[in-house]
Amino acid sequence: MVQKTELPVTRPTTRRASNPNHLARTQVEFMGTCGRFSQSLGLSRSWGTIFGLLYLSPVEIGLQEIADLAEISKGSASQGTRQLLAMGLIRKKWMREEKRDFFEAVPNPEEALKNLYQNILKSRLENSQDKMQEFTQLLETEKTDLTPKEFKHIRTQLNNLDQLREKIKNLKLLLFRKIKISL
Repeated sequence: MVQKTELPVTRPTTRRASNPNHLARTQVEFMGTCGRFSQSLGLSRSWGTIFGLLYLSPVEIGLQEIADLAEISKGSASQGTRQLLAMGLIRKKWMREEKRDFFEAVPNPEEALKNLYQNILKSRLENSQDKMQEFTQLLETEKTDLTPKEFKHIRTQLNNLDQLREKIKNLKLLLFRKIKISL
């Protein structure tokens, strides 16, 4: 995690009127919080750190600068930006005058949430519904091979998971309606 507020960066200073090597303490703390949150979700800590850096940055940031400011390897920065791009949480911008890509966070949290849902959660929820149906059908075919107690236990557990999946789906609908995001 970033501890220093001044780091050497190779990006030309013409891209930002103020010091491009400087991070405010708020930015550093936010990056750390995003990194810990990402890690708590079972994702890479560096992905959250990169997102936090880009989200509070007033300008687009190049890959090497991301690595320098987040104090991670360029390989980790590259992998993290690819994953965040796939999730729809950041955007890539080609800067012709500098002949390289720069990155920025999706500025609107609602758009980021919608992108995250569309790119990650939607297919997983749909897949889980199909899987639950497969498991339920499979259990029915095995009913005669199981004791009534085993059958009842497995059926109850599958129903519990399916109800949770349905609650997550309904929560998503409620959340998106509340913040007026159309899917």
